[in-house]
Amino acid sequence: GAIALGKMMQHNTTLQKLYLSFNHIGAAGAAAIARALETNTALTTLDVGNNSIQSDGLVALSHALETNTTLGRIYLLQNKVSERGMKTLIRSMEYNSTVVMLSLQGNGLDKEQINELNQILAENKAGNRKQHVLQQKRNKEEYGIEGGLAAADLSITSGGATTSWQSSGEGVA
Repeated sequence: GAIALGKMMQHNTTLQKLYLSFNHIGAAGAAAIARALETNTALTTLDVGNNSIQSDGLVALSHALETNTTLGRIYLLQNKVSERGMKTLIRSMEYNSTVVMLSLQGNGLDKEQINELNQILAENKAGNRKQHVLQQKRNKEEYGIEGGLAAADLSITSGGATTSWQSSGEGVA
């Protein structure tokens, strides 16, 4: 299902919102969707929450965010993601200026990861990262250099308590 959907999305020019939560797409389905996101210029919202995409699926989606220029809202709740997946997401967000909302509840982020993502999303929402992202992409292409800083609305649930960070970039709301 998700693999065929991913192939279709590579040529899609009209579908803007895709809600796939609770569809058991797994890492392979997330990877197929990620391949589509590398070239898709229409999708603005993606919900793959509660699909057990795990770290392999998040790594694939993260790499797609480096080239995708239209996705703004991503829902990744409860996907059994490890530290490796989160580190890749944070690193990939260095090359993205369009994502302004990530929903990551139930994936075990630590406070440092949350703060890094919060800063990136706040800057994306304010429109302050476009030039930075262009320079990061140029550095990576020309010199193989990966850069610098380490998210607009971000909310995380850990141990039953939900903590929300808003796009102000000022921390806990």
